[in-house]
Amino acid sequence: MKKLKFHLNNNGFTLVELLAAITILSIVIISFLGFFSQSTLFSSKTDDKLTALNVAERILSEVKNDPTKIPYEPEYIEVNGKLYFPDVTMPSAVDDDQEQREDKLGLNRIHVKIYTSEDFDRTPDAELYSYTREGD
Repeated sequence: MKKLKFHLNNNGFTLVELLAAITILSIVIISFLGFFSQSTLFSSKTDDKLTALNVAERILSEVKNDPTKIPYEPEYIEVNGKLYFPDVTMPSAVDDDQEQREDKLGLNRIHVKIYTSEDFDRTPDAELYSYTREGD
C-alpha cells in the first residue's frame, strides 16, 4: 500500500487575508458611494436653480411686453413636475435722485423673484431686475 503524501499548498489566501481585503474594498466602495450621492444632490439643486432662472426670464419677457400683467396672475408655474412661485413687483427707486433720472428717461423698474415653495420670506431661488419704458 502506498503512503499518501499530503502536500502543503501555501499558494492560497488565509481567512484573515480575505477578511482584510473585503474590509478595505468595502471602505473604498462606501467612500465612492458618498461621492456619487453628493454629486447627484448637487446636480439636482443646480437643475432647480437653472429652471427657476428660466422661469424668471420667461415671466420678465412677458411683463416687459405687456406691463399691465403686474401683478402677475398665475400663483404658480409647473415645470418638469415641480412648482415655481413667482413674485413680480415694480419697486420704487433707492433714492430720490435715481427716481428723478428714471422718470426723466421714462423707465419703470421690474423685479422678478422665483421661489420653489410658497414661503416668500426666504431667499428666492432666482431673481432678475429690468426696466420697461413708458409707452412701449
